[in-house]
Amino acid sequence: MTELSPAAWRLRRCLVSLDREQILLAEVWACLLSMSPGLVAAPDRRHQLRQAIDELVTESWLALPSDPNAFDRGRDPPLPRRVRIVAPTQRATRVGTARGTSWRPEMAWATALTLSDQDHDDLVCINEWLGVERPRIIVPPRERSLQLFGAGREDRLHELSRSRLFMDDRLSWDLLACAPVPPPLVWSAVGPGATMLVVSGHETFASVRRTLVEAPATAVGLVAHGAGSYFAAAIPSARTLDRTVERILYFGDISAPDLSTPAGATRHALVEGLPPVEPAQPLYQLLLRHGRPSVTTPSPVAEARELAAWMSEPLRADVGNLLVGGLRLAQEWVGYETLLAEQVWTLFQEA
Repeated sequence: MTELSPAAWRLRRCLVSLDREQILLAEVWACLLSMSPGLVAAPDRRHQLRQAIDELVTESWLALPSDPNAFDRGRDPPLPRRVRIVAPTQRATRVGTARGTSWRPEMAWATALTLSDQDHDDLVCINEWLGVERPRIIVPPRERSLQLFGAGREDRLHELSRSRLFMDDRLSWDLLACAPVPPPLVWSAVGPGATMLVVSGHETFASVRRTLVEAPATAVGLVAHGAGSYFAAAIPSARTLDRTVERILYFGDISAPDLSTPAGATRHALVEGLPPVEPAQPLYQLLLRHGRPSVTTPSPVAEARELAAWMSEPLRADVGNLLVGGLRLAQEWVGYETLLAEQVWTLFQEA
């Protein structure tokens, strides 16, 4: 196997990204010039395109038409009016060193790995990027991903961060000069208190916020909206608020998915030096009192006990029984009218 030139590698990456077997000559030109813009004004760009195509044909990445009439012969050298991407199943994995890539010292570990074609191509992009001297500016991963891999691949670094290529002495956020950014928490101040109440449903969030804004001040000073994995990812944003958060309470449905949320959010919170996520006891008490259950998939006993263990003792048994029985309570049963009638602000004086 011979070493592909950088132009051939870049051309191949672009052609494969089109996700089609047959590629027209105009698209091949567009790929070459978009990946190597310096060739736009080059007088020998046609020769360079044919050279890159021939390299890819030699290495069985591309196939050319067998019909001589399927070539543009208006100028030399002749160019195929279309090319065909060779099925990748014929070359699923290869060893990095076998491709002749000249890896930088910080990427030398790639030579010892068996890499998929996609991983190899992406590491080549990173290798080339590291070879260019530039100011070290930390940016979010999706922005860096576009710089490295091109349009439509803004999520690639996040994908790589969950792979074996991200670990000690391999790829890292520091090496790539980027830092993950937690999504923002949507929040509203409702008083001077240092407790943040997070509500998973946005309509219930609005009702709770409206009630507490209109009521006397309680221990709850902030009401935030956060559901599921978004809440877990966004909880570090609590460190950027204009006040100290001493407690974090959570309220959502009594269901397996919603009760799974606090555990993930707590893990993120503790890493950031924030308090663990506790149940908003007064609201769950109201939900058990006023809610009418609907049918859902029963939870296994062990899972139900684990989820219910997050609740305080007076509610734990009732919550566990609902989960095992295949019942859920929607948080919307604790709506604005119920919050007013129960004078919920009095329940949060000691929350």
